[in-house]
Amino acid sequence: MKVAVRATECVIGCKRVLLVGLLCLLTGVASAQPETAVSMADQRAKAVTQVVLGILSYARWPVEPAQLRLCVVGPT
Repeated sequence: MKVAVRATECVIGCKRVLLVGLLCLLTGVASAQPETAVSMADQRAKAVTQVVLGILSYARWPVEPAQLRLCVVGPT
């Protein structure tokens, strides 16, 4: 009987430790979300920049422009 009680206490203790660990991990993920969103926006901006510069460099210009100006309007 004592063995069964100890095994049950061990299982309950392990479940508590796992639950606390999971909650700590989820708290860390929740607090890290804003930084991830910023880095995703930066990655997206860099990717768009590379695509646009690639298109502009591939284009055939009658005269090489001294400076290109690109105006981008976001969704309104």
